[in-house]
Amino acid sequence: MWHNKVFKCESSVESKGFVLVLGDYYCRGSGAVVKVLIMNIYAPCSNKDKVFLWQEVENKLAFANCSIRYVIGDFNSVTKASERKGMNCGAVNNSYNARFSEFMDRCMLKDIPVVGRKFNWYIPNGTGRSRLDRVIVSDE
Repeated sequence: MWHNKVFKCESSVESKGFVLVLGDYYCRGSGAVVKVLIMNIYAPCSNKDKVFLWQEVENKLAFANCSIRYVIGDFNSVTKASERKGMNCGAVNNSYNARFSEFMDRCMLKDIPVVGRKFNWYIPNGTGRSRLDRVIVSDE
């Protein structure tokens, strides 16, 4: 899938809600080789199932011998009420917002700020919108 002179896959995992690839990235110019984890997320809509997925992802990240991590995809979650407009953001949802933020903190992942449009999911009739897709990365 990747050019072997740029990225060499060491292992991969498919599970319900994510695909994980771990491998060596060959840096142009310097010749350095960096271990990189790339994970694509497709989270369920159910809050209970999302919490289960975050636990599984957290476990996979904890056992990956890698400091550079890119976790990308549809998390079906917001971190704060301002990432959702025109929809009910009641107390129950706020607890899940906090859980999602805590998941990112425990995994030492930072949310990359959006540029341009603030939202990436819209109700077809235009009455609601959310930021559900995101890129979260390790500090390094």
